[in-house]
Amino acid sequence: MVDFSMVFPGGAEETLSQCRVFGRGSPVGWSDPHLSKRHLELKFIEELGEETIFSLKNLGQNPLIIERQQRQHDATAGAWEFVDLLCTEMATILQPSASDYRFYIPSRQAATAVTLAATPSNARPAKRARMQDLDPPRCSPFGLLKVEGIPDWANKDCLGMNLKELVSGQIRWAMVSNYMINMKLLLRLCPALCSAEDLLIAQGDMSKQSPELRAAMLQHQKELAAAAGIGKITFHQPYVSSWGTHHSKAFFLEYATGVRIIIHTANLVHGDCTYKSQAVWFQDFPWKDAASSQTLSPFGKALLDYLMALQLPHPHKQKAAAICHACDFSAASGHLIPSYPGSHTGSAMHRVGHMAVRSLLSRETLPARFAGAPVLAQCSSLGSLTPEWVFDEFTASLAAGRIDAGHQALGAQLNMFPPASQFQLVWPTVSEVQHSIEGFAAGGSIPGTAKNVNKPFLQPCWRRFGGQPAGRQRASPHLKTYTRHTSEGEMAWTMMGSHNLSKAAWGTLQKKGTQLSILSYELGMLFTPTVLAAAAAHRHFTFKATQLPRCNPLHDVQHSLQASAELEQAGASAPALVTFWPLGTHEAGASATTRVVVPLPYCLPPDRYNSEDVPWTVNVFHPGIDSHGCNCNGDSEAE
Repeated sequence: MVDFSMVFPGGAEETLSQCRVFGRGSPVGWSDPHLSKRHLELKFIEELGEETIFSLKNLGQNPLIIERQQRQHDATAGAWEFVDLLCTEMATILQPSASDYRFYIPSRQAATAVTLAATPSNARPAKRARMQDLDPPRCSPFGLLKVEGIPDWANKDCLGMNLKELVSGQIRWAMVSNYMINMKLLLRLCPALCSAEDLLIAQGDMSKQSPELRAAMLQHQKELAAAAGIGKITFHQPYVSSWGTHHSKAFFLEYATGVRIIIHTANLVHGDCTYKSQAVWFQDFPWKDAASSQTLSPFGKALLDYLMALQLPHPHKQKAAAICHACDFSAASGHLIPSYPGSHTGSAMHRVGHMAVRSLLSRETLPARFAGAPVLAQCSSLGSLTPEWVFDEFTASLAAGRIDAGHQALGAQLNMFPPASQFQLVWPTVSEVQHSIEGFAAGGSIPGTAKNVNKPFLQPCWRRFGGQPAGRQRASPHLKTYTRHTSEGEMAWTMMGSHNLSKAAWGTLQKKGTQLSILSYELGMLFTPTVLAAAAAHRHFTFKATQLPRCNPLHDVQHSLQASAELEQAGASAPALVTFWPLGTHEAGASATTRVVVPLPYCLPPDRYNSEDVPWTVNVFHPGIDSHGCNCNGDSEAE
């Protein structure tokens, strides 16, 4: 471990505390007249992999030059390199674990130079196991997309998947579904789309634009597609009401031998695909053979219903239907959870939105340790919520299931109130957004308004995003995940996809619970240990329609289950086939041969907000400057 200290002219030295302000006369002997009485503010932010992150702010009237000296492996010091010129009220981020920093007033270096140095220490215990010292998970139901600007270990294996490897091969027909699409970026990230025989783009951010602007945007996209050599392309905007969105984020790719389905959480724009925490799932499915059931599997039925609800142009609607009927989806690793606009009644209301989750979880029999376990939601947008919808309706769906002891309903045992003890809402703080890679600008993609975020009933529910388990402290969250967990972190199930926490996305019950009204298009995946174990034993589980990416976490699930089966055949006590655990718990709990590590980038149990934490809101001015020296309005403080 290391401590950090400030070394001043004349040899004075002070160990850095959580937040420390230095200036003329503090410490004693630092008395240069060019210094203000409060000139430097150095604040600990948090640990980022092997680095410790600090914020340095210039409170004084005179600017500061910041230089860095890299420490070599042989303990020798390198040359001092210029880093930044910090003017009044500007701030910057320092990572002094591998480098020393010094700051001084221009032309006064000898008199005012101060050094921030790391010193070894055995006195400070680690709060958690260092994630960079653990092997990245290779056995997980889904992965995280690669992020630029984070430690290398945090982009290994399923923590650093990329769309270029996923959208690959000789594609016959492709459908790209998203809310926002930058066509130029899409074709750069997924060049294999340029050679697809037929390409369909379904996007939602243009549906509410004026006809003139929409026509201009479509024309621009067509020109970009033509310049990339795409011969056949169709653009489609699914209809939604004024309160709904086409928000699903997916790729549907047809190959000669089968299809690949990719469901993820990123808008196809630069910031989302480069600097934010995002999740991704994919699986390949073969065409049906003589041994396949000719009826639609539950996954296939859910997919067909969703695609038909998109009201695709006729040729593509026929194509999508033909694929759903011809493909064998019986080895799906999870349940598809769709949402699409409509007032759903009868059996149909149990196949969409949160009622689909309720229906599927109600069939699960869970260990008794999950009785009364909290429900967790993590999202990047917050609708206008009510306590009745959150606790009586939505949480009731996510709390569905039965326990072994007496087969009692888990939902009936769940103590709904007080909500803070049963419903947890992971949401970034102002500080987490402010000090992210993108700074305050990242908050534009986390649209929680003050009216929605500041509702009193939500305040006990807030939990920090953190990002430490996946090295994503500075990668603002745009993924959407849901789970139910014990105090040790074990999960009964987990879910990822495009659904934010809103009635529009998940639906709201009407007419005494006989109708579910949904306004938006969404897609997600629900994973349970029983479904994943059954899928891994299926003959098609390892099928590949085209070249697989370097990391395919689903295949490692099968390897782990095979090892477990060998232990059972050898007479060893057999653990449960599959258990779900968070990052950083590789050696605890159930047998490592059956452990499936779910790459959630936050801690389980999640950390509560402390007294200084404020939940992020988009329509409020937040004081201070961010990691780029800008205020909340995007104005540089140097101007």
